[in-house]
Amino acid sequence: MTSWRILAALALLAAGCSGPSASDAGDGGDGIDGRDGDAGDDGGEPVVPAWDEPERSYRVRVVVRPHPDRDRVDLPVLAPLAHDGAFVGREVRVYEVTGGATAGPLSAGAWTQPDGREAEVGFTAAGPTAAGATREFLVYYEPTGAPPAWEWRAGAWGDFQALDDDGDTRTEAWRLSGGEYRLQRAVNPADGTLRRGRRAAGDAFLARAPGDWRAVNGFSDGYQLEDATHTWDPVGVEDVAPGATVTDRDATSAAVAATWAGRTAPVPHDLALTYRVFAGWPFVERVLAARPRDPAMTFFFSSGDWNGRHLYLADAYDRMVSDTRGDEPLEKVWDTGMRWLVVYDAASDRGLGWFLFHPGVIRAEQTADGVTIYDSYGYSAAGTAVFRSLWMADLDKDRIVDLFDAMAPGVEVSAPEFRDLNIAAPRDDDFFFPGDELGLTVTTPGNPEAVTAEAVLPDGTTLPLELERGATPLVWRSRTPLRLTEAHPPGAWTIAAHSAGRTAQVVVQFRLPQHPKLVFGPSDLPELRARKDRPGWNEIWTEMLAEAERYDDPIPDPGPDRDIRGYADRLMNLALIQLIDPSQPYDGKLWTYFFAMLRYPNWEEGAEPFNNFDLTVGHFLTALAVTYDWHYDRLTPAERAEVRARLRGVAGRWRSTSWMRTYRDIDWSHYGTVTNNHYWINHQGVAAAAFVLADEMPETERAAWVAQLEENLGILLSVLEDDGTSHEGVAYHSYGQINLFRWLDFRDCALGGNTATATPWFRESVLWDVYSVLPGGADNYGGVANFGDCPTAHYNSPRTIAAWLARRLGDGLAQWTAERLDNPRRTAWSYLWYDPAVSVVDRATLPTWRFFPRKGILAWRSSWDEDATYLSLKSGSYFGGHEQPDAGHFLLHRAGVPYITDHGYSYRKMSDEHNLLLVDGAGQRGEGTQWMAGIDPAYWASAELVLGDARYFDVRADPTPMMLSETLTGWTREIVGLGADLFFVHDEMRGTAPMHLDLLLHSYRSNPPSGSGLTYSYTERRTENPWLETGPGRWAIRPQDEAPVLHVGDASAAAWAATIEPSSYVPELDPDTREYNESGARFDVGYRLRRSLSASTAASTVTLWFGDDRSLDAWSDASAEAARVHRDGTDVAFVVWPTGAGVTDFHGIDATGAMAGRRLDEPAFFGRGLTAFSAGGDTLVLASAPIDVFARLEHAGTPAEPRFARVRAATDVAVSLRCPVAPTRVRIDGTDATFSHAGGLLALEVPAGEHRIDVE
Repeated sequence: MTSWRILAALALLAAGCSGPSASDAGDGGDGIDGRDGDAGDDGGEPVVPAWDEPERSYRVRVVVRPHPDRDRVDLPVLAPLAHDGAFVGREVRVYEVTGGATAGPLSAGAWTQPDGREAEVGFTAAGPTAAGATREFLVYYEPTGAPPAWEWRAGAWGDFQALDDDGDTRTEAWRLSGGEYRLQRAVNPADGTLRRGRRAAGDAFLARAPGDWRAVNGFSDGYQLEDATHTWDPVGVEDVAPGATVTDRDATSAAVAATWAGRTAPVPHDLALTYRVFAGWPFVERVLAARPRDPAMTFFFSSGDWNGRHLYLADAYDRMVSDTRGDEPLEKVWDTGMRWLVVYDAASDRGLGWFLFHPGVIRAEQTADGVTIYDSYGYSAAGTAVFRSLWMADLDKDRIVDLFDAMAPGVEVSAPEFRDLNIAAPRDDDFFFPGDELGLTVTTPGNPEAVTAEAVLPDGTTLPLELERGATPLVWRSRTPLRLTEAHPPGAWTIAAHSAGRTAQVVVQFRLPQHPKLVFGPSDLPELRARKDRPGWNEIWTEMLAEAERYDDPIPDPGPDRDIRGYADRLMNLALIQLIDPSQPYDGKLWTYFFAMLRYPNWEEGAEPFNNFDLTVGHFLTALAVTYDWHYDRLTPAERAEVRARLRGVAGRWRSTSWMRTYRDIDWSHYGTVTNNHYWINHQGVAAAAFVLADEMPETERAAWVAQLEENLGILLSVLEDDGTSHEGVAYHSYGQINLFRWLDFRDCALGGNTATATPWFRESVLWDVYSVLPGGADNYGGVANFGDCPTAHYNSPRTIAAWLARRLGDGLAQWTAERLDNPRRTAWSYLWYDPAVSVVDRATLPTWRFFPRKGILAWRSSWDEDATYLSLKSGSYFGGHEQPDAGHFLLHRAGVPYITDHGYSYRKMSDEHNLLLVDGAGQRGEGTQWMAGIDPAYWASAELVLGDARYFDVRADPTPMMLSETLTGWTREIVGLGADLFFVHDEMRGTAPMHLDLLLHSYRSNPPSGSGLTYSYTERRTENPWLETGPGRWAIRPQDEAPVLHVGDASAAAWAATIEPSSYVPELDPDTREYNESGARFDVGYRLRRSLSASTAASTVTLWFGDDRSLDAWSDASAEAARVHRDGTDVAFVVWPTGAGVTDFHGIDATGAMAGRRLDEPAFFGRGLTAFSAGGDTLVLASAPIDVFARLEHAGTPAEPRFARVRAATDVAVSLRCPVAPTRVRIDGTDATFSHAGGLLALEVPAGEHRIDVE
């Protein structure tokens, strides 16, 4: 589905590592050209072609990369031209120098963007290029101080027209014609903006000759900007009229560009959208380029950009072919490694292709009005503010495929070569080690003068370098290369050459193997050591010491029966303690653990492998590599060799195991494989070995490890849920995260960048972590919403994980968790990751609800206080593994007490362990196994948050596709929450024949937390019954002795039979011994309410409420499912689900819509799909089209209790809402709105979408 090349295209930021630079990983001790120990002299004299264009001062070498398995003919070559501090003149000359022979000049063209930047050169590599062969060209150019002019030069080809069909002098479209294409963009004459989207009027198109076939009938372009600290909201190119439309033509190409100078949103910047056609090539180039107005600012197109740049295709297509996935049916796939995608019609073979110059995401989608092809995310911009792509239409899709495949290997462009003086070897950032010879090679292609040279060493001394002419007069070489020893000062050596008044210089590195470098460098140590005495860190330091004090010695031989994964955390804690403060008394324990783990006989998967073999190996590789890195100087040469052998041997072997498999053609069946903790932990271990051994093992071997790590990282990043969730549940999410984050630390510190910005998942996961934490009652940590294989709390420290996210993303919400969550545990990695400079954003600034659409999770709480009520529902995607078959399942907690519960970690995953529907005894897909299989997306469930508010929510789930029953045709679940104390659960089931239906609700008895920051525990009281039947269809749940009772009432029209029965499951751990439940024994845990009915169509309405003084009336009958809650006859609330389109005079209620309700003690009214609603003689809602609504307009508004409404509609709608007191001001989403008020009704127009209406 993707490629390692994704990471070359990520918009990565500096990771803050002050150890060896990213170049360390590239050269190392093997030198260049495979000559061990000599990075500066390849043993031969470089080939320096004569300078064929004396009037041009610079040239670059363009190498056409080889194609591994196909010959190519007449290959188009497009290459970027860049010159630091100058523009590139358009008068270029190109010569071919393949094989040493010079041919040319060739026909070539150069062009830029309208501002003179982003120069490109284009020419054809004429004739055949054999498979595996390269072609080499020299491009001569002259830098200029001013941008090259855009102008429509005289010529016999190409045309541009600004169209004004109605003669009103306002442009309605502009058209570029030339080569084999006509491209037209429609313009809104009223405001000058480009029109976006599919254009049925035919005023926007891309047409291909011959025959003027219109392949495209619409365009739209969007983008999202990001810098080191901000990701701004996406914007549309078409949102603002361009300031100018400019054109350009020469003998090779013609272009039109819409330009915007000083666009203000989201930050001041210039923008250009350019279309270019070519005289000799059958494609169109489209470039979208942004540049900040502030020269001190740097931004790029965000890798989190969902906005996309779209082509709307005029014809029908049913298949597609790409470089990464091959030929397949047309569908919207996710693949961050694509270079090109061609959609085509299988019957006619016509097609349209999209080519990227960097790996990215190209998608095709069949929509209601046709096929759309687009690129999304910023990957295809390769970390720049330039999107560049090619489009090609052809009646034979194979011609597109052949050309794009031929061009895909791309080109390499050398650094500019100056006519008079260049240092050919060594090169900038070459690395040297003791025993190497440093030799200098200088070229003077257009300069006959003598050359002198010297090296400036890191200690400031200058070392003359004596040169002599080489075999040709164009080359100068060291007379005697310098033999390097450990006595030479390590660091950057500046080598300068001088001739004819010119100076050239390079900087090379002489290295002694240097540690630490995995996470920080030597220069960071003083600051790290000082942290232990500073606020914030000193508390973490104290916790680290307390942890170390509790460690026993490692067992001599664990065998397969003892889980010692935790030794890795112990070793890293000890290693950091002794690194920070060598006077601490744990040095002996550090080395006891280190050598025990290093020398355990359980590293092979033989008769006595480690318990949790792959996880232990992944953890141990990491911990050993980290300790080796931090205490390298304390190991003897023999011990270092032993460590290197272990790391290299295991990591090298691990690459070929299933735990490191590369899923290049990944589909849904392996989404869970690459996003689970096993995959991440094993990759972390290999990454630790790969990066700690830089400069200490053959680079070709190590580079293969890194390439595999990079490719697999790209794949897993591509399938992470973009809403920040994890299929494994919160506990395993924390276990996976902390290991993934260390992997990314190693990776980013060695290679550069900040992978936390590579996908929205990282930033969104901060929110999922925050909203998954339960209110604790006595504190703010009550554990977690334990969907999936999840205990009551995190496996790994959420504060440590949040510290990484806060530091990497500058995220203040993560910082809140790192600093203020009442979870007591922090780790040694908190000491490294915590950054007090990140300002806290209190979670109380967030809404008290959030919907995570991919996983279909609603997390709602009544407030951010410790005594809040918390409800969460899940009904979405299913990757499998540690996931459970639980679509439609929900939980209810309050003030640290569980009421409606989940069993947690199950070794035999069954739907009947959840608060779900069973049909004829069967549950959902994936049940009955220890590890749930991934589910085909065609069978994923779905959920929708209709409306959310601090006092209200309406969420609907459709788990039907997940259900195993073939008789069931539909099951929807809707939960309506009215504040902290009242919830209605409404289920509707439909089938083709009578079904036996069981609806389940689980609860158990539990003990309160035994200390601050801990969670409830249910194992001790798991066999006790929290349920009490209080009357027909009425029950009470008391999970803890001092906790308030949750009342449960059945308000259904149908007579559901009810039973309270023990609930059992197969847990991971024996609840009595806390040992692994390897036998698969079943254990009771709590009790459940089973409500049963046999019917082909059924409905159920259950009410949950807190408050012993309240009662429930079941109003349900044939016309509606309805429930009324009252206090001594005084209405508290009611909700009605009409059976048909509505109800009339139903208990004084008239409603047209899907659901309607009212709360009277805290006045509010609400509903879904309403056009009319009245109750008790009050008209509450009138709407010209169906709306979803929650309104608090009937009370006297105060600053603490404002009057407002939330309204959602599919179309613009006229709405009237009950509002007894006439407003003086009404705002929709903060903007003043026109309204009227009469007869106690507020009337106004509400736009389509969801809006908040504030009333003063």
